[in-house]
Amino acid sequence: MPHNYNDRPNEEPSLNFDLYAKELGKIAVKATTGNEGAFTVGIFGSWGSGKTTLMRCIERKFENPTEHFGVEEFEAHLHNFDQNNFKTIWFNPWKYDDTHGIRNALIQTILREMAENSQRAIVKEKCNNLATRYDASQCFLHIGEHLAGVALQSQMWGVNPIEIFKAFRQSGGKARTNPEQNEVNDLAVELDTDPYLFINSFEAQFREAVKEYVGENGRLVIFIDDLDRCLPENALTVLESLKLYLDNANCVFFIGLDKRVIEQAVKQRYKDLNVTGKEYIEKMIQLNFFLPEKNSNQVTQVLQNELNELVACQPYPIDARMWRMILAATKGNFRKTKQFVIAWALIRNLAISLNVADANRIPQLAKILLIQMNFPELYDALPTKSYHLIGNIKKIIDAFSKSKEDGQKEFSQYPECKRFLADSNLFSFLKGNDQDSSDYADISDPQDLRKLLQILSQIGG
Repeated sequence: MPHNYNDRPNEEPSLNFDLYAKELGKIAVKATTGNEGAFTVGIFGSWGSGKTTLMRCIERKFENPTEHFGVEEFEAHLHNFDQNNFKTIWFNPWKYDDTHGIRNALIQTILREMAENSQRAIVKEKCNNLATRYDASQCFLHIGEHLAGVALQSQMWGVNPIEIFKAFRQSGGKARTNPEQNEVNDLAVELDTDPYLFINSFEAQFREAVKEYVGENGRLVIFIDDLDRCLPENALTVLESLKLYLDNANCVFFIGLDKRVIEQAVKQRYKDLNVTGKEYIEKMIQLNFFLPEKNSNQVTQVLQNELNELVACQPYPIDARMWRMILAATKGNFRKTKQFVIAWALIRNLAISLNVADANRIPQLAKILLIQMNFPELYDALPTKSYHLIGNIKKIIDAFSKSKEDGQKEFSQYPECKRFLADSNLFSFLKGNDQDSSDYADISDPQDLRKLLQILSQIGG
């Protein structure tokens, strides 16, 4: 099979992405049938869990829905079904680094792609005009941030919009004139007359543009990827833009994100309103799908197939003992595990070529590389205490394995270890697997550790 060393999505059948994609696609289409407005699906998972992989799989199914879903799935829900009326757009918000720019980029990307991909002149005209109109609105000082905040807080949390809009005006929220752009002056009149007029007008025009683009029974399927790579504030801006500007159109949104990022952002932005992350997500997203955690066997199987020439490389292949050590450090995260396997293959081959590795050194070097990639604070501290830090941590772990009292006693002797062992994942990794002997990949000897760090430095680790 082709080598896949990069970070592109993996669609190994054993991970069930095809099944998830099929069922999520069917639910999204059925949910929008007979109902006005958009439907939003949240694909939740931690970094490296496969959110992008799943959404790419869904995207391909919508490119040929009758083949992947079966036409009967749609005929029961849509009259005059036409698979060509399912259009997809992909948006990566993390490329835009401020709230003002990210909202504009979202709107412009959707409208420009609709105009570019349509063969109909009326669609091109409507989308281009609407894109120009929205772009012109950006000539107003903070118009996006202030107006969106006013409308959304009024809609979701019952805040008095008049009072907020007064604050907007007092802060200098007046139109910037530009004699070369009549659109700007028109928007100024709209906003002076009614602060909601622009949003309502845009929303209605966007709904009509989508209908012209995909047809009466079509769907515009928009994928928003890597939302958790944005600053928390920007992640909220994207979600709230969907709610304010695009919510009444015949759209399906698939959003990949880490739930914790949204909860953190909500806590910061709405702290005075006592809004929880759970309440916020319930308002914004209709269907929550949490990607199942992959077990160790799945991760090992996929990577052994995908990176076989790296895993099985002689004379020091990644054996069962090393797999257990790797998965303990990465917690079975697919992306982290894959990144380690690729980095380890390089370090291992360099060590062999430079004649600084043997059967004992290989697992020790792997362990130090795992610490470097997954526990950087511990890695930076390894040379401290004259290289006795790991040995002291090992004493504490061994003592805890006997009794809690023994462990606490050792803790009192080595207080510098406490901050590291507070991490349960690190504790488990350093403790090792019961299936393996205690001396496997042991780096607790100060002289050994010093030598291993020198080797790693020598070969570029």
